Amino acid sequence: EPVLRISTLKTLGETEIVIDGAIYDIADFNHPGGESIMMWGGNDCTVQYKMIHPYHTAKHLEKMTRVGTVPDYSSE
Repeated sequence: EPVLRISTLKTLGETEIVIDGAIYDIADFNHPGGESIMMWGGNDCTVQYKMIHPYHTAKHLEKMTRVGTVPDYSSE
């Protein structure tokens, strides 16, 4: 399971998510599934993202606005 520093999670905004250590702002993201993506705001949703989108590649993530990275992020 991915490990995040607690301080990083506390500083994520309501419209920011983490996937594989990258922080994305989803405020202006036109998600094909609608507004349901907003429920993940402020969280690391790597596991959920990979379960729901098992065939996505890095190209899919380029559609979102990347705003940073999580220091010391590690995934098993």
